[in-house]
Amino acid sequence: MKNLTQKNSPASQNGGFVLVLVLLVLAAILALAVDFAYGVYVNISGLHNLNTLQYLSVEGSSLIDSSSNVFLQALSSGNIPLNGQAMNIPVDDGTMVNFLAEDENAKFNLNSVVQPNGDLNQDAYKSFKRLLTALKLDTGIADKVAYWINPASAPQGASGNEKYVKKGPLASTEELRLFIDEASYDTLKNYVTVYSDGLININTAQAPVLMSLSDQMTPDLADRVIERRKLEPFKNIGELSLVAGFEKMGMALTPEITVTSSAIRITASAQREGLDRTVECVMDPSGKVFFWRES
Repeated sequence: MKNLTQKNSPASQNGGFVLVLVLLVLAAILALAVDFAYGVYVNISGLHNLNTLQYLSVEGSSLIDSSSNVFLQALSSGNIPLNGQAMNIPVDDGTMVNFLAEDENAKFNLNSVVQPNGDLNQDAYKSFKRLLTALKLDTGIADKVAYWINPASAPQGASGNEKYVKKGPLASTEELRLFIDEASYDTLKNYVTVYSDGLININTAQAPVLMSLSDQMTPDLADRVIERRKLEPFKNIGELSLVAGFEKMGMALTPEITVTSSAIRITASAQREGLDRTVECVMDPSGKVFFWRES
């Protein structure tokens, strides 16, 4: 697979990113922007408003379909960074478009904690606990996740009600809200996923996720990885061993890391005078969609 995060210089990266992004936005949300303008300037009744919203939902689906090819071409050329940095671009007639791309391989995959046969994945379990420690969260959350998704788990409720455990993989990170407190969820949600192949992309992962890879991964070592990739993204996982402090650890981490993306989350929203439409999806580099939501 071609390295989706490889770029040239910061200047050329930013220039190419803006150019591709403008093309993507114009191709993907033109119909949506036009419909926004219609909604603003036309005095609509309740029924008409319902029809308009239904039409926008169809346009939301079209946004994903029409943008995916352009988006994937931009990814393969390395012109769109996957660091979740939002870009605001004004379009004609006062419409503002907000666009961002995020690498799901920059996050820890919650479903990796339990193997398909129900056995605890000790390595992933320990990694998750290290992530929780780095985020200053209760490490008991790892046990709650493992119990929730383990197909062999017994019901938690005294009445034996099966609804207290799912006994299967998480379908989304929002399921965490069913069994952890809201404050912990708000902290954790940006560092976990259910869509990646389980490998951690050293080109995009934030420090807490990098620290989850090993007990030896200190905040200073995680920062060294981040500073190194700012100069030039890692082209292969072997290059990690060239970073000071990773001469031995780099080889040990080989089975757990990657420099490419198996799943990408893209979010595009358009606003105009009080109207707002957002489309969010997760897709793999081939364009296969794992998740879609329009609001």
